[in-house]
Amino acid sequence: MPEQNQLENLEDETIPNIQRIYKDIKFRSTLETRWAIFFDMLGWEWVYEPLGLINTEARWFPDFLIKGYGNKRILVEVKPFTTLQGFKDLYETKYDRSLINTEYQFDEVLLLGGDIYEKCNVHQGPRLGWLIERHRWERESEIFSQVEEAVFWYKDDKYGFASDTSNWRCRITNNYIGGKGILFPPYNQILAKWIEAGKIARSQPIYHGEIPWSEKVTSV
Repeated sequence: MPEQNQLENLEDETIPNIQRIYKDIKFRSTLETRWAIFFDMLGWEWVYEPLGLINTEARWFPDFLIKGYGNKRILVEVKPFTTLQGFKDLYETKYDRSLINTEYQFDEVLLLGGDIYEKCNVHQGPRLGWLIERHRWERESEIFSQVEEAVFWYKDDKYGFASDTSNWRCRITNNYIGGKGILFPPYNQILAKWIEAGKIARSQPIYHGEIPWSEKVTSV
């Protein structure tokens, strides 16, 4: 049953971080390794720890950068959380502030936890995590962060994701259905890939050395 599978998925994430090597890249945890493998299964292009964002307010080294359609960039943070609340303080005090006045300040941020989820609130499709859209409204000096559930998108045998409630355009393929809503894959189809990604991640070599942070730093 899906509920039992989900519990099995989370079992190995309760132990301390285990560094792994996948595709000759050193990952800081099994969970991050699993997400990288999962991205590959979905056909998404990604970079691990692409850069550091440092300013007078905060510093943040995103775990991934996903390359979407065109030149779209989605910054990704992975934590073994099961709810949005787990990310709240970190986003407000670290991720959000580190983006201020950098070239990435209007890039979206994708928050990924320790599992995938069966349903979003609106479209009832499987949920990837939480997507933060960043805007500056007219006459407003501060950037407004709008948090949405990220729903999986599926069309023409290609996987992607979109905001569940506002911007329905797929961030990976640029597909858009308009008033018809979002096309999403069956949950069991996504769950099977997620479980397989976990098995593959746990089979990757363990790395015991130090992993340096990205030398590419954006600061203001």
